[in-house]
Amino acid sequence: MKQILIVALSLISMWTSAQSLGVYLSPKGNDANNGTELSPIKSVAGARELITKAFSRNTYDEVKVLFTKGDYKISEELVFDSTLFTGKEAHLTLKSSRKIKATISGGKRIKQ
Repeated sequence: MKQILIVALSLISMWTSAQSLGVYLSPKGNDANNGTELSPIKSVAGARELITKAFSRNTYDEVKVLFTKGDYKISEELVFDSTLFTGKEAHLTLKSSRKIKATISGGKRIKQ
């Protein structure tokens, strides 16, 4: 009985220690904002910077980047690699918030 209680308490502790962060983006946002639904980030680059800070503090095990309706232009390649996670297992999800259309686009015009 004592072993079952210890295992149960360990599982509860692991479950409650996992922290999730939601980062909201909006074409009308500002990269100086904190990324909440009421104060969204504007750019994908701004979101990546916020994500890097969140993972570097080892505070979060999961980050969800939620795009609100609109178009997001990028001028550089979009890279989310292991350098974000600082050696810890973590999860990153990119998706639109609610059932709306969000478009990420970018590229360079090639002249002949």
